[in-house]
Amino acid sequence: MAYSQRHRERVLQKLLTSGNSQRQIASETGVGISTIQKWLRERRKTQGALSMSSTSKRPQDWTAEERLQALVETAPLSPEEKSAWCRSRGVHVQHLDNWKRDFLEGASQKSKTKRSVKNSKVQKKVRTLEKELHRKEKALAEASALLLLKKKVDAIWGEQEGD
Repeated sequence: MAYSQRHRERVLQKLLTSGNSQRQIASETGVGISTIQKWLRERRKTQGALSMSSTSKRPQDWTAEERLQALVETAPLSPEEKSAWCRSRGVHVQHLDNWKRDFLEGASQKSKTKRSVKNSKVQKKVRTLEKELHRKEKALAEASALLLLKKKVDAIWGEQEGD
């Protein structure tokens, strides 16, 4: 069956924006899955190169403001709507998840810096105590070695009477 170009575009647009699977769109429109897949391949060949070069950017090229805007726009969307939004912008849902994690880690870093200022005094005290403990451990090891040597000397020569 021959379909008009307008019908093809409607089916493809519905596929790209609805978030439904190819199988669902095929059953709704009465067009075969293989036909839809063929149309998608053709569209990617003809329009893919143009759209990638002129309108969309790679996900790593998005600015922080654009990433934040994307997170705000997609927050209330259902998973299907979010997938459709991502397809229309040339990103994956995983990119959104990574961006969200990055923003949350950045926010937590700011609170950590506040805590780190308070903890710097504690860390300084811990370092001083560790140094003192290390010094005392060395002195104890030295005293222990001297005591052991004294016992060995006494064992070899016997105890001397003036000591």
